[in-house]
Amino acid sequence: SSGINAEYGETVRSSAANSFDRIVKNAKSRLEELQFATMMEEQKFGKLDEVLEQIRAIHTDTEEHNLFYDIIQDVLSDVESAADLLEENLRERIVPIKAQDIETVKKLESKNAADDDLSVNLEDVHGNRYVISLPADKTQPLTDHALLFSILIMLALAGLLSGLCHV
Repeated sequence: SSGINAEYGETVRSSAANSFDRIVKNAKSRLEELQFATMMEEQKFGKLDEVLEQIRAIHTDTEEHNLFYDIIQDVLSDVESAADLLEENLRERIVPIKAQDIETVKKLESKNAADDDLSVNLEDVHGNRYVISLPADKTQPLTDHALLFSILIMLALAGLLSGLCHV
């Protein structure tokens, strides 16, 4: 009977050891699963935190934009009121215009069939025609030598006089 008890005790201890090993194994497995779930939740929290920061930045930009928009609206309302005041002042100072005082100019375009050149003419109220054209030689530079000479003289004098002022 003591052999059966020893054998039974050995089986119970072996069974208890196996159960304990399974419990430890299950606990480790559960711990690994919880660590993985925690890591996933931390990643999700990090992403949510980034999104929250972006929303805060957008909100700040929107507030700045609204402030800028309000300033522009104030300036535009000031311009509008100044324009209305100017319009009222101009109405008081209107000078009657006679039809003789109005000068008009018509632009006439004509195409020469022989040369296929387009010529532009201006005609005023009195029937005077003015021809707008380019030189026949289109490779000729369109420069005003007198103007260039005057600009160079002005630059030279400005440099000379500024040098004298700094002395």
